[in-house]
Amino acid sequence: MAKTADHDPVRVGAPVTKVCILSISRIADDPRVRRQGDTLSKAGCQVLAVGIAGGISEPPTWRIEVVEEPQTQLRRVATATRGAVGRLGAFAARVAFWTSPMHRRIYALAKEFQPDLVIANDWKVLPIAARLANSSRASVHYDSHEYAIEQRADSLMWRTMIAPFVRQIEGGFIDGAESVSTVCDGIADAMHRRYQLRQRPTVIRNTPEYQRMTFRQTRDPVRVLFHGGLLPNRGLHELIKSVPAWEGHLALTIRGPAEASFRRSLEQSIEEVGESHRIELLGPAPMTELISLANVHDIGIFAPAVLSEHLRFALPNKLFEYMMAGLCVVSTDLPEIARIVNSRGVGVLIENPVAAEIAATMNSLTSEKIDAAKQNSLRAAKELCWEREQERLLEVLGLATG
Repeated sequence: MAKTADHDPVRVGAPVTKVCILSISRIADDPRVRRQGDTLSKAGCQVLAVGIAGGISEPPTWRIEVVEEPQTQLRRVATATRGAVGRLGAFAARVAFWTSPMHRRIYALAKEFQPDLVIANDWKVLPIAARLANSSRASVHYDSHEYAIEQRADSLMWRTMIAPFVRQIEGGFIDGAESVSTVCDGIADAMHRRYQLRQRPTVIRNTPEYQRMTFRQTRDPVRVLFHGGLLPNRGLHELIKSVPAWEGHLALTIRGPAEASFRRSLEQSIEEVGESHRIELLGPAPMTELISLANVHDIGIFAPAVLSEHLRFALPNKLFEYMMAGLCVVSTDLPEIARIVNSRGVGVLIENPVAAEIAATMNSLTSEKIDAAKQNSLRAAKELCWEREQERLLEVLGLATG
């Protein structure tokens, strides 16, 4: 059994030969989906992933099929319409789901493949997986990356227009999955309670593949990094607002994809605080380069306000990517993250992530404290890596040989 990247590769006897991975994402840029495909391909399975067009990362070696995503405005109208319909009940929600040409095209591509196993990544593809189970006699594994019904609970529009549809779709199809997984214990417990599942979802954390990175001693300027999706609930405006109170040797880089309107709002915040000389706002980088790009920084930050249960359960890719890159972690004090930060000694926690407290935390970090956390991150990364987590994936799919 694989332990870290230095150990033997995956060894399985593969009763499943054809696996179709479904995800409404750009597969090449989706770390979790890519790891699923890589693991199953190495296990001897024939892999097809069906997702949406686009992406900036080099594609994986296994097969991908893509569909075009509707234009933003049309997508928003369709989502709101389906959300309103979702309040009418399960049947109406299912009918509304299949009005989407994108959903029908994904199903057609997957059906042509005739899979033995379908991995449905998030609720958005659960009905497609269920239909494939009927038409191709495929078994279904559901992997929920989020606590779906709370994902944007900080937004009134989301709660009223989208959450009812999510509730009908996830609640209506999750029982049809032979197995379920998610990213952390908090979400696993919440899903188990809400849907009264036969078994608690298996926890498969969002850890990257092990990369051996070198320790970099902290020197001025001390470089702070946020990377990942730039979204309204990530605390980025408050983070920017904190920078004027940072000591002069600290500088911030924000890197990731964002909708144009939100990116403009971040640019406006940077201009308003008058710190453009030490706040860098960058576009997304290929996911295959994230860790090496992060390694030139000293601190990785994630400081959202706790606006929902979903955010309270946060255990994101970036936490493990920061550690793999050898960074000191600064995060909001969230239960799942705190457990790792405290037990591994990889950083510090912020109880209330408002600008003043973020700044006070950043200013409290001496080079010695940062370096100690960075060294602990590099040690922790040898265990908190995909080579460990993939064993749980293989086991839940019935592919591990022990």
